[in-house]
Amino acid sequence: MKKSVLAALACLFCNSFIAQQISPHVVNSCGTTFSNATAQLAFNVGETAVTSITNFSSTITQGFLQPENNGFSIKENKTTADFVMYPNPVNTELNIRSTNYKGTLQVKLLDGTGRTIYSGELKNNAVSMESFPNGIYQLLLLDTEQKIIDHKTITKIN
Repeated sequence: MKKSVLAALACLFCNSFIAQQISPHVVNSCGTTFSNATAQLAFNVGETAVTSITNFSSTITQGFLQPENNGFSIKENKTTADFVMYPNPVNTELNIRSTNYKGTLQVKLLDGTGRTIYSGELKNNAVSMESFPNGIYQLLLLDTEQKIIDHKTITKIN
């Protein structure tokens, strides 16, 4: 009887060590996570950044969501090309001009959630915006190596 009680207490003691693992979890009442193949967005409502404590193997953050990957980078393609995009706000057709860029341009149009809603080669220095609903879009101009040359915020109105 004493051995079985002692064994049960030993099991409870060992399980308490397992329960003390640190993992990136957030307990809150409001918020959610969205993710796709390339990015993850997590948020909660009403908390402000308070403090973070970091050592060589972990980060403990109080007050806001701590992502599992703490770093990101943006590759910039340094170019001297100057692009003019007009009219903005646009109704039917967005004109894109450059006096000094002579290469082929790829155009990507992203909606407010970051989804690509149009991707293609720039033809006749214009992008038709007629089929898109009113809203604010990000327009990316890319070279043949898919490096971003320029980007603008475009507003579509009727």
